[in-house]
Amino acid sequence: MSRSAEGGINLEGIVQDLAQLKEKFIVVHGANALRDKLAEDLKQPKKVVTSVSGYASVYSDETMIDLMMMAYAGARNKRIVELCHQHGINAVGLSGLDGKVVQGVRNKGIRVYQDAKLKVLRDFSGKPRRSTRASSIS
Repeated sequence: MSRSAEGGINLEGIVQDLAQLKEKFIVVHGANALRDKLAEDLKQPKKVVTSVSGYASVYSDETMIDLMMMAYAGARNKRIVELCHQHGINAVGLSGLDGKVVQGVRNKGIRVYQDAKLKVLRDFSGKPRRSTRASSIS
């Protein structure tokens, strides 16, 4: 993975490399750091919960889902599309939500200990279960 001098991902360098390819390609990206910065800037800090099995995850209430959509499908996605265009790549940015490219199943709940009691927290998190084949969206 190409990294910039500041320690973040060097998107410019990646897109320059992609511009040299002759094959079609799909870029799958993340945006957790941007989501966290948006949350902090909007005074909606993320809440990390740890399950009884020791797995830490971000509690995904409606506000956090909105922040994720802003970060992933909005700012990060469109910045990558913009960079692609600047380097001669005809690009379009989709999220997994668009066209049901990725479908998932909501988790049944996160078992946690709070105040010395076992509780089940319900949020909007889940796992991807099905994705549309790339050839059907090209």
